[in-house]
Amino acid sequence: MLSVNEKLSLLLFRPKEFYTKVKGEEGYAKPLFLYAILLILVSIFGIVLESIAGFKAGAEIYQNVFLILVSHVFVISVLVGAAFLGPFISSGLTHLGLIILGVKGNFQKTFKVVTYAGIIGIFYSIIIYVMDFFFYLAYPELLDSPELFFQSDLIWTLALSGVIGLISFIHVIILEVIGLVTEYKISGLRAFFAVLIGVLLPILVLVVLAIVIILFVLLLVLIGSSAGASGMMASFI
Repeated sequence: MLSVNEKLSLLLFRPKEFYTKVKGEEGYAKPLFLYAILLILVSIFGIVLESIAGFKAGAEIYQNVFLILVSHVFVISVLVGAAFLGPFISSGLTHLGLIILGVKGNFQKTFKVVTYAGIIGIFYSIIIYVMDFFFYLAYPELLDSPELFFQSDLIWTLALSGVIGLISFIHVIILEVIGLVTEYKISGLRAFFAVLIGVLLPILVLVVLAIVIILFVLLLVLIGSSAGASGMMASFI
């Protein structure tokens, strides 16, 4: 049985060996609790760093300690829910991709692959939290006015965070592909498309939903305009 340190080390530096060693691991508890605990701890770490920067810089928003405490408690509560629910959603989407591609898989195995891969994204968030900490110390006004990020001389901070986020996203996908190949003995291309389907499906659903809403609103406008025109004609008659 691998220790937590061994798991994290192999996942970071030798992912193929990692997925081979956890191939016989059964159940949802081990990957879920490791992911959830790390996500919650790292998120609290990020909140603490931001708070230190806020109090040190004397940001206006941090003058109301009660409001800050309430908001942080709310954020942590949401994170706890997301930490335990998120892996099931992302794993379900990837597993649906496998089914669409004709792979006879086991959801528990897909869950294990996807959840362990997601841990890498948590490590990248540490980089972003530390980076943001120094940004807030250098530009304390960002804490009170986040829209200042879009100013020409600060836009590079958003760009840098975006690049790190993109690298994290690609790294997680690579790990998922390696894990699916190891677990199901399928080709890398097939595993990649299964992951890609899982990523694109919610986007497609949102796009279709947005189109339906827009068409519905347009239909209501047309019906309203038609009714208004009919009323005007009737008044003239």
